[in-house]
Amino acid sequence: MPDTTVRRSVFLGFLGLLSLLALLAPPAGAQPRRSPGPDAGFYPLREGFETNTLHAFRSVVAACVPGGCGWRTVATSTHSGVYAAFAPDSDGVSDQQLTLNTAITVPATALAATLTFWHTFGFEQPGRDGGVLEVSIDNGTTWQDAGMNVTAGGYNGSIDTCCENPLAGRPAWVGEQPGYAQATLDLLPYAGYSLLLRFREGTDNAGAGAGWWIDDVEMTIWAASGCPAASWSTGPSYPILIQGEGVVELDGYIYTFGGHRYSAVLANAYRFDGTTWTLIAPLPAPRTLPGVATDGRYIYIIGGANTSFYPTTSLYRYDPNTDSYTTLASSPSGSYAAAVAFLDGALYRFGGCIADICYTTNAGQAYTIGTNTWATAPSYPVSAARIMAVAYGGYIYTAGGHASVWPTLYTQAYRFDGSAWDDAAVTDLPASRDGAASGVYAGKWLIAGGEAPSGMIRSAVALDLSSPAGSWTSLPLMPGARVDLAGAALGQYFYTIGGAYYASRGDVHTPWTPVNETQRFEDVPCTPGIPTPTVTPTVTPTVAPTVTPTATPTPTSAPSPTASPTAVPLDVQAVDVQAHPVRPSGDDALYGAAVLLLGTFCAALLVRRAARGN
Repeated sequence: MPDTTVRRSVFLGFLGLLSLLALLAPPAGAQPRRSPGPDAGFYPLREGFETNTLHAFRSVVAACVPGGCGWRTVATSTHSGVYAAFAPDSDGVSDQQLTLNTAITVPATALAATLTFWHTFGFEQPGRDGGVLEVSIDNGTTWQDAGMNVTAGGYNGSIDTCCENPLAGRPAWVGEQPGYAQATLDLLPYAGYSLLLRFREGTDNAGAGAGWWIDDVEMTIWAASGCPAASWSTGPSYPILIQGEGVVELDGYIYTFGGHRYSAVLANAYRFDGTTWTLIAPLPAPRTLPGVATDGRYIYIIGGANTSFYPTTSLYRYDPNTDSYTTLASSPSGSYAAAVAFLDGALYRFGGCIADICYTTNAGQAYTIGTNTWATAPSYPVSAARIMAVAYGGYIYTAGGHASVWPTLYTQAYRFDGSAWDDAAVTDLPASRDGAASGVYAGKWLIAGGEAPSGMIRSAVALDLSSPAGSWTSLPLMPGARVDLAGAALGQYFYTIGGAYYASRGDVHTPWTPVNETQRFEDVPCTPGIPTPTVTPTVTPTVAPTVTPTATPTPTSAPSPTASPTAVPLDVQAVDVQAHPVRPSGDDALYGAAVLLLGTFCAALLVRRAARGN
C-alpha cells in the first residue's frame, strides 16, 4: 500500500474520532448532572396559609373592574388543613397577583431546587381567563414567565387575545381543574440569584368563572453542606426603648403599636420590612400591653392599659392602605395583657389584667367583625394574664401566663375551636412562663423569653402545630433574657422586639429597664440524608429577550414601602433545560476511555479498508 494511501486512511480515521467526540460531548454551556446524594434538603418556604392570612405572600391588584378582586384566605376548598389562598375569576378585566413578600436565594452551589404547590381552578372558558406563574431575579423590577421550567403539572392551554385580558396570548392554566393537582417548578436554572415569584390571574372584560385556589406552597433546596444549626442573631434596632407593645405580621411587614418606656405609656406605631423601621400613624390614644390581631385585611388593637396603667375597653381598626384608624364598638369590660386572636370572622379575648396592679380574670369575650358587636365567649380555663396565644389551622392555641398572686405561673396549654376549650389536644409547656414572645414560625409555635418563677429567662421552645399533642423542642438560648417582649415571624426569621430586664422583679410598678434591641431566630427546616431525587440538568442561562417591566401596583393590604429596594441588574433568563441534551451521568474517565477506544476502532477499520482497496 503506498504511503499516501496509509496517510490518507489515518487522517480519515482521525477525523472520524473527532466527529465521534463532537457528537458525544455535552453542549456548550451545559454542566454535568449534579446529584444531591445523601446531603440535606432545606425548606426556605413552606406556606399552607394556616394562620388564616396570606403570611409569606401578599395580594397585589394591578387592575380590577368592576371590583371585589384580590387574593385572600378561604376555607371553601383546601388541599390540606383548613385554609387556602383564593382569587375570584371576576366578570371584568382584572390582574390579581399573589406575590412572595421576601426574595429567597437559590445558592449557586445548590445540587437541586424545586418549588411545588397544589392548586385547583375554574376559569371562564374557552381560554378567556387563566393563571400563570412568574419569577423575578431583580427584586420585582421585571418579571418572566416561569412556565418553561415547570416540569410537572404545566400549562394546559393559552389565553384568548379577544377581550382585553392582561395575559392575552400567553400560555397559561386555563379551563377547569376540578380537583387539587400538584405542579413542580425547577429552580436550578436560577441558582445564584435571589428569587421572587408570583401567581398571576388575568380575566377579560366579559364572563366569569369560579376562581383559582392555591395551597401548600413549598420550596426545597438540596445542598451538600448538611443541615445548619438553628441560631439567634441581632436584627435592626427598634427606634425607641420599648416594652409591652402589641405586634402582628401582615402582608410582609411587622406592625407594632403602643407599649411603655419606664412609666410613660406610648401611642407610637411602626412598620418593619425586615430591614427598616418606619414610623406610621400613632394610636388614637396611648396604650400598653394591648391585644393585637389581624383578619388578613385590617389590624385590630384591643384594650390595653392607659397612661394611668388602668385597663381600657377601646377597640381600634388600623388600615395599612390608608395609614389610619377607625374606632369600633368598645368591649363590655376592659383589660390589658390578655390573650387575643382572630378566628372565623371574630376577635377573641381571654383573661388579662382588670386592675392596675393586675388582678387577673378568666373572662372570655368575642367581637364579631361583620356586625361590630361584642358577646360573651367561653371562659378561659384558668384566671391568668400575659398568656401566649396564636391562631393556626382553625384553632386558637394558648399557653402559660400568671395568676393574680406572684409567682403563680402556669404550664397549661389549651386549644380553642370557637366554642370550647380542649386541654388534651395540646401538650403543656415544659416549664411555666409568662410575658414571652410568641408566634407561628415555619408551622411551629415558637415561644421565647419571658419570666419563670425564678426570674427572667433566655430559653426558647417550639411545638409543631401539625402535631400539637407532640413534644416541645428546646431551641438555642436567646442572646439576652427579656420579659414583656413581643414576637412575630417575617421572612426567614422569627423576631423578638424590645422587652425589658431587671435586677430584681419587684411589683408591676417597678421601673424595669426597657431595651430597643431586636433578636432574631433562624431555623430553616431541613431533612438530612434525603434520597437522591431526579434532577434536571443545570444550564447556563442565556441572554434574555427584552422584558417589558410591569408597573409597580399598590398592594391591597399594605402601604407601599417608603423606599424601593435597589434592583439587581441582571440580563439572564431561565431557559428550557429539557431542550438541551446532557451526556449520561457516569465516571468521566470511563467515558473518555470508551470514546477513545471507539474512535481508534473506527480508524483501524478505515485503514484496513484502504489496504484491501490497494
